Formats: sequence, C-alpha cells, structure tokens
Amino acid sequence: VEKAYNSVVLVQNYQNSTLIGTGSGFVYKQDKNYTYIITNHHVIEKGTKYNVVNYNNETSEAKLLGSDEYLDLAVLRIAINTNMPPLTVADMTKLKTGDQVMVIGSPVGDEYYNTVTNGIISGLNRLVEVSVKSDSEDWVMEVIQTNAAVNPGNSGGPMFNAKGELIGVISMKLVDSTIEGMGFAIPIDYALSHIDVLEKGQKIDRPLMGITMTNTNTNAWTLRQYGITLDANIDYGVVVIEVQKDSGASKSNLTKGDVLTELNGQKIKNMAYLKYLLY
Repeated sequence: VEKAYNSVVLVQNYQNSTLIGTGSGFVYKQDKNYTYIITNHHVIEKGTKYNVVNYNNETSEAKLLGSDEYLDLAVLRIAINTNMPPLTVADMTKLKTGDQVMVIGSPVGDEYYNTVTNGIISGLNRLVEVSVKSDSEDWVMEVIQTNAAVNPGNSGGPMFNAKGELIGVISMKLVDSTIEGMGFAIPIDYALSHIDVLEKGQKIDRPLMGITMTNTNTNAWTLRQYGITLDANIDYGVVVIEVQKDSGASKSNLTKGDVLTELNGQKIKNMAYLKYLLY
C-alpha cells in the first residue's frame, strides 16, 4: 500500500462549472514535463473539465488526451509531480486465482478519498456482458474478478498485488441484492497495449461487417416484421436482418435470415459476443 498510495488520485468530472461525477485514477507514466494518469472512460464521460486531487490533497487541472468507451479507458495529463511515481507493472503471466490483491480508490467521492480494500483474485479471464451504446448488453469485457470491496468512485483506480505491482484497472461490479463481492478489473497488460493510441488522442480502428442484426431470442413477432422465421431449435447466435450495400458483408454470401453461430471456432452467443470476437 505504501508503494502504491502516492500514485493514486481522485478524478473530478465537471460539466462546465458543475461537478457531475468523481472516480479514481493512477499514475502510469512520467516524462520531463507531465504526469500521465489512467482512469475509466465512464469516469470522464460527458465532462468538459477535469481535476485530479493527489494524496497530499493538492488539486491540479487535467487535460483529457483520449478515451475509448469499449475499452472503458481514458488518459489524463497534468503538470509533472515527481512525488507521484508511476506504478510498477506486475508480470501478468504469473497471476493465479487466489492471489492476494488490494484496491485503492475513492468510493462515494472525496469524503472517503484513497480508501484501501483487499481480497483475492476470484477468477481470471472472465467475460462479462455490459452496455456501452444501448440499454441492453452490447459488448463483452474480459476482466479479472476480485472479492475486494469495490464501490461507485473506485472506478479507474488500481488493483495491485502484494508487492505493490499493478495488475488491473477497476472498472465495474455486479450489483444486486443477492450478490456480494463481485468486482472486476481490466487487465493492465490489455490496457497498456492500447494506451499509446489514447495518449495521441486517436480513435481505435475497429472492423465493420456491414450487417443489421438482432439476437436469436428476439420476440418472434418482431422477427416476422422483417420477414424472418427461425427454427425452434435455434437458441443462440445472431440473426442477419439486412446486409448493407457496398460493405464487406455484401461481398459474402450472407443474406437476410442467416444466423451466425461461430467465428474462428468460438461460439457467438449473441450480438455482444459477435462484436467482442470481431473487434
């Protein structure tokens, strides 16, 4: 905790002059002029101005360099502060279920700034369906599961091992009256593999198939409106509603009513999984 504590910040998201949300972040890089901070995209979303508050209760105005909603990652930059060293990254190949982990962040806002919680790695390579651009699940995140306490405001904070080495970026938790202790972190090696693009403010290029689609569990009446009827034994996959003109799909033999069930040997459970596998 002592090794990581000074590198964690509270992120304040303002829309004009109104504070609309807070989250956490941490230092991953420094150069001779700037300190660079990782947080979540959903922490900075809809903001027009950002501040970060460090361990010493010093507030700095931050510049948003770039973010991506599917990665749920964002990069902020502040004037260099040598008292906030970049966190050391762990050897991710050595992670095991049951490893001790700790989380630092600011749950519920600045009143509980830099709260420390601990637990274990409850699971590796978990696939969790989330909503990014719609009200229903339309994306799948591959994450590390932990039972360390995670609450609103922890988003964007670091999860690290017993050596104080960084292993993940806290992103979300499952919330239900019947669920307890299921938090998730984006693996840091995956996050850092995209960070150069976000630092440059560039968009991440992703492929476009060129189909309008829906899930196989869509109401049968709705499918009939498109002139599509599915066999009763089809219980997973993605239904092609329309092939867009001059798209990649238009150069294939895909047609309305086809059901996509597999991509490169991996099962397509629904639209979220198709997008995940394609991207």
